[in-house]
Amino acid sequence: MKYPLLTISPLSAVFILSVLSVSLLQAQEPPAYRFTFLDGSLSSSGTIRADLAEKGIAGSASSLLVEKDEALGCFVALLPMTDDGERGSGLAITESEQKFRLAESGESMTISCWIKWNGPDRHPDLRQGIITNQPMEMNVGWAFSILEDGKLNFCWVDAKGLGSTRDSSESIRKNEWTNVAVTWANGNEQKGLHFFINGEPAGIGLEYTGGGPMTASDLPLFIGAVNLSNFLPLNGAITDLRLYTSELDPDAIFRIFQDQRIR
Repeated sequence: MKYPLLTISPLSAVFILSVLSVSLLQAQEPPAYRFTFLDGSLSSSGTIRADLAEKGIAGSASSLLVEKDEALGCFVALLPMTDDGERGSGLAITESEQKFRLAESGESMTISCWIKWNGPDRHPDLRQGIITNQPMEMNVGWAFSILEDGKLNFCWVDAKGLGSTRDSSESIRKNEWTNVAVTWANGNEQKGLHFFINGEPAGIGLEYTGGGPMTASDLPLFIGAVNLSNFLPLNGAITDLRLYTSELDPDAIFRIFQDQRIR
């Protein structure tokens, strides 16, 4: 039996090659910052060389602990907190004041990390911060957090100074290592924000965001709390934090989840 020969027009071929090229480039894009805490290191292995500066609870000496988690097979950072859940130790990314401000049209961002969440704390506020560049007043910048019901949260201040917040539809489980991610794209008013849990879309309560840009923060990026005053810390541990200067597609997010280098 003879089968008809499949033919592809030159225009179709160009389109297919362009799609494959974009996907391949995105798959190979390195993160701007990446912190794996390998052998206790607080340095970034991303394209931007930077270190983490410890900031202890209420200005005291930091009680940060970096150790190897045998179950996960990599080094992790444990950020202790006060008994009432109000303050905790955090990590500032040095010389990051002008990074990931999302104040210009066309700017995008992806954040991915592994967290082991210990569950709700005793503080009445529902949030526990993962990474932020907001001050205590939370009148500029953005913050990526987890809520006490395990849902992911992203809040930001738009160019008009108005604050907004969105939650994921899905939740993470307590006491399990989980890969969480968020993507943001300025200019996409309807679908510029996405949440992911273990490489899969986690839904969003309201898709419309207004598309940015944001009111820029001049503060450094800060890991482990809702703002740079160590307020509302993450109740748990964190590792393999990656920040990208683009909005990664779902396939790229899933590949990060499958990355065996942190297993």
